Amino acid sequence: MLGKYSNIDEKAHILAWSQKKVPIKIICKPKRRARSTIIKLLSSTKGLPSNAAPKHKFRRRKAAHATDTFLRREIKKKLHLSALDLKTLHPELLKNVSF
Repeated sequence: MLGKYSNIDEKAHILAWSQKKVPIKIICKPKRRARSTIIKLLSSTKGLPSNAAPKHKFRRRKAAHATDTFLRREIKKKLHLSALDLKTLHPELLKNVSF
């Protein structure tokens, strides 16, 4: 199992990624865990049903990187702007973005 500093959410994410056939080498990087630690967790949960781990949803980007930098500059100019204000100021840029 994972060490004493890992919580149940982290373990659930690792199990969800393994169900989606994500390689162990890729799972190790964002979780900052050793490969052997991930393998121990997967082997200890091998007998559990597949629905025991919650499904992990990967968040899609809501805007492009250039859009993010532009909006960041706008917010730094006027700190009082809300998301709705930005959407009304730049409707073409943010027409497909949900807040």
